[in-house]
Amino acid sequence: MEAVGYVARAISHNDRWALMPYIIQALFLLIAPALYAASIYMILGRIITTIEADHHSMIRPNWLTKIFVAGDILSFLMQSTGGGMMAKRDKDSAKLGERIILGGLFVQIIFFGFFMVASIVFHLRLRKNPTEASRMSTKWRTLLIAVYVASKLILVRSAFRVVEYIQGRDGFLMSKEVWLYIFDAVLMLSVTILFNFVHPSIAVPGRKGKVSEDGYPMGDRESS
Repeated sequence: MEAVGYVARAISHNDRWALMPYIIQALFLLIAPALYAASIYMILGRIITTIEADHHSMIRPNWLTKIFVAGDILSFLMQSTGGGMMAKRDKDSAKLGERIILGGLFVQIIFFGFFMVASIVFHLRLRKNPTEASRMSTKWRTLLIAVYVASKLILVRSAFRVVEYIQGRDGFLMSKEVWLYIFDAVLMLSVTILFNFVHPSIAVPGRKGKVSEDGYPMGDRESS
């Protein structure tokens, strides 16, 4: 979505009155980070299950993923709906679309903030009382740190988008394209690169649901 969004934005540069490229770039660049967030929620749930630390989590792992992904889907739908309304020529619809997008961004920030609190509480409890499975490998710690970093990057991006839409189309942030690249493109690219260097497969369970001493999910090496 990010790649297609920026391609559409480049096309819009040559024809600013073409509606379809505008809609594509506006929607895809706006809602793509919600999919990053959903992945991060699932990664934490898998980490908790892998190191057998369910009792340290504020929310049961199966519910943790469902609750936060549900919030992310709500945010996704609100932002996509608002983005579609902004593409209309009717000023009232466009204004309402901006408000719906703002609501969706606030939903994303609220859920993400609560998610970070849940992550930190889980981590602190685990440090005080580590499980046997958590001692078998340190790979999950590396992945959890990556989750923290990615979460902060997405939060900063979402905060930027909130300020951008509060200022409106004539605001400083929307009128200067460079800020979109600094506080959106660079941050989301960083998240992508981060999870390619610290891939979730280093710590999430394989078919047998365990992680071996060297950090590889058990069952993966046998299948290879």
